Amino acid sequence: MCCLEDNGPILEPAATLYNRKKDTGSTTPTSDESIELIIGLAAARPVTYIVVDALDECSPETRGVLLRGLEKVIDDAKTLIKVFVSRREEVDINLHLRAM
Repeated sequence: MCCLEDNGPILEPAATLYNRKKDTGSTTPTSDESIELIIGLAAARPVTYIVVDALDECSPETRGVLLRGLEKVIDDAKTLIKVFVSRREEVDINLHLRAM
């Protein structure tokens, strides 16, 4: 997702985040940084597909963060975002997906 074509240049949002993290000595982006990165990278494409497999296998806290992040990406992206989520039936996931 960081390049538009194989071996192409890294898109600006990814390069910027990488350099900022490198300067601070950290390697792992926060969830907010990841959300902003996805939104920034999606802007370079007419459609972005996001696939989340086995969401039910995440802890309830982690999947809540992930679902809220996906909702923010969908709401804030300037281009079309399509999301496919596979999961077993879990009440909290169902409630969140219905609210989206």
